[in-house]
Amino acid sequence: MIKNKVAVAQFSTDPSLKNNINKVEEMLAKAVQQKSDMILFPEEFLTFNMPPEEKKSYATSIQKHTLIKMLCVLAEKYQISVLAGSLPTKMDNMLEDNKFFNSSVLLNAQGQVRAVYHKIHLFDVKSTDNTNQSEYQESKLTHAGSEVVVAKTIIGNLGLSICYDLRFPELYRKQIKQGAQLFAVPSAFTEETGKAHWEVLLKARAIENLSYVLAPAQMGNRYDGRKTYGHAMIISPWGEIMQHSEKEGLIYEELDLVAQKNLRKQFPALKHIKLI
Repeated sequence: MIKNKVAVAQFSTDPSLKNNINKVEEMLAKAVQQKSDMILFPEEFLTFNMPPEEKKSYATSIQKHTLIKMLCVLAEKYQISVLAGSLPTKMDNMLEDNKFFNSSVLLNAQGQVRAVYHKIHLFDVKSTDNTNQSEYQESKLTHAGSEVVVAKTIIGNLGLSICYDLRFPELYRKQIKQGAQLFAVPSAFTEETGKAHWEVLLKARAIENLSYVLAPAQMGNRYDGRKTYGHAMIISPWGEIMQHSEKEGLIYEELDLVAQKNLRKQFPALKHIKLI
């Protein structure tokens, strides 16, 4: 029986882009050493600790994007599929725009871009912690995407999402209609919301869709002092935590899509959906 092996990264993004790129290459080498077919990185894994103006400077089209070109070279070098959890991107017709997309970019082992997903749900919230009056306004810098993306990959049909998308189950239902077997949720959950909701939301998306959930996570502090939760996870289609990490590095798991197919037959909840 063929099983596909994934490596899911927990990442603490450094203010130095060079250090982050070195860290990415080290993780790619380890993933290949462990015979992984794909590695998934978290949201903003290269740019999380950049001030807004510096981050904007990297926001160009997919074809011209220096960071994506670099990742393509590394994917081909190590012969592994890569999910760049998110990077700032723009389309050619919006280069003068002051905003950019927060985009997941999927690369195959030949270093080719296979899919791009622009984050649909933007994190515009105020802290619910009375001792911490933080306000987050992702839409100040970021355009919302609108296209639901499911990509055929070496590990199966992968539904792409980013962080705050996790709170909107209708997105994943649409991906199921497009044939998704797995969901990628690269994230940078805040410490506050992560403690309260991260695990339960990941399990919910897995259980209600009988799908694997692959959740690479940003950990540590951002340049402005805000803390991220970490806790990268791989969740089974039955809602079990298969792998979990509280430190920087990689977690691994073999995914059995045949067993998942049988589970969906034995427990045909997806065939009973009536409202979409």
